[in-house]
Amino acid sequence: MLKIEQKVPIYRRVKQELNSDEVDEKNNFQKFQAPRGTDNISVEDSKFMRYIRKIFFKLAEERGFEEVFIPAFEDVELFKRSVGEGTDIVEKEMFLLEERKEGQEKKFALRPEATAGICRKYIESGWVNLPQPVKVFFFGEVFRAERPQAGRFRQFYQLDLETLGSKSPVSDVEIIKFAWDFLEKLGLKNLRLEINSIGCPKCRPKYIENLRAHFESYEKSLSEESKARMKKNILRILDSKDEKDIRVANLAPRSTDFLCPECKEHFDSVKNSLKNSNINFEINHKLVRGLDYYTKTTFEIMPYDDFEGPKSSLAGGGRYDNLLEMIGGRSTSAVGMAMGVERIMAELKSQGIEPKFAKKRVYVAFIGKEAESESVKLSATLQSAGFKVLKPSASLGISAQFKEANKLGVEWVVMLGEHEIETNTLILKELKTGVQSVILREKVIEELVSKFQVEDDE
Repeated sequence: MLKIEQKVPIYRRVKQELNSDEVDEKNNFQKFQAPRGTDNISVEDSKFMRYIRKIFFKLAEERGFEEVFIPAFEDVELFKRSVGEGTDIVEKEMFLLEERKEGQEKKFALRPEATAGICRKYIESGWVNLPQPVKVFFFGEVFRAERPQAGRFRQFYQLDLETLGSKSPVSDVEIIKFAWDFLEKLGLKNLRLEINSIGCPKCRPKYIENLRAHFESYEKSLSEESKARMKKNILRILDSKDEKDIRVANLAPRSTDFLCPECKEHFDSVKNSLKNSNINFEINHKLVRGLDYYTKTTFEIMPYDDFEGPKSSLAGGGRYDNLLEMIGGRSTSAVGMAMGVERIMAELKSQGIEPKFAKKRVYVAFIGKEAESESVKLSATLQSAGFKVLKPSASLGISAQFKEANKLGVEWVVMLGEHEIETNTLILKELKTGVQSVILREKVIEELVSKFQVEDDE
């Protein structure tokens, strides 16, 4: 058991005890900690989570996307076949589960990404028989057994947007524009869009052939990891962050120089549509994304700093026309993207952006026992009208109640005491200005609605 000197301040003792994973001999129980790389959403961060969810869900529903739910784990073969056996996700980052039944073992994996599960659901649920395209969005946790670091966790939250059953470049632009508009609606600045086209099974083999010849000629200059990738998935060398690999990759052939007429026409259309949408972009010839299922369009959006250059990607995705067929479905064109919630939260904080919720919140203050009882009825009335009602957290005096309301960021306080009960009135006070007025109790909703100008609640 961790022994603590009595002289140690209480706050430090609490911290030490929380960091201990030893057995408490007195109480005979194990002190547990959250697994490394998890539990990364603090109480303070929850407002950012609600803000991001609110904007994402609202925008998705406005643009015709329906929410979809998928299991937290899937057959491990689904990810091997879709994401690719040569990828870091499959080789190093999947959390594996086993089901043992009657001498047989079935292997599952916690979802390392959502697209494969959504495509499996498309096939299994017969969505091919629905009007096409099927447009869905997903919000949930994903799991990757990688080394935790800034912006990377073993359990994190992801936003997904998918359009299945459309080969039109218009769908590519719709997905990209959604990501761009969403990040701007959050208030983020200095965003940069990078796009590329990696072709299709018709034209990519020629590109791969030239890419392989290039890297083989510089093989001695590559990192050991990239030398291994030459045999498994040569495109992944373009993703390398090793300085030696970057120098060689910068000289590599460009996928856009090998596009077949169909892929070239598709990419030209994407570029023209982005220009018409007033969205600036740059072509990044090394942007291949880390998963095997991508075809044609790939894209990423990241914040850009004039001194530091591009930061970590906030949104990324592309087209995956062959994925559904790869996992046993019909040939179905599709495009989608994913965004990491924790990275978005970190960038919001970096840019000093606070979540903006509608301010339709009211603090109900009271003086006396009878007024406390009446405040319950008043609160119910306000809540039924769509207001969020906050009340004293303890038996506080009226001045302490005002201080608490101010600390909570509430603009308007409704007060009542014995006199207000007798006269069927309320006192409405604006904390910012200190101005207060007496109103009839039956007029309280009307007055507050006019004050808030019928804002949407959070």
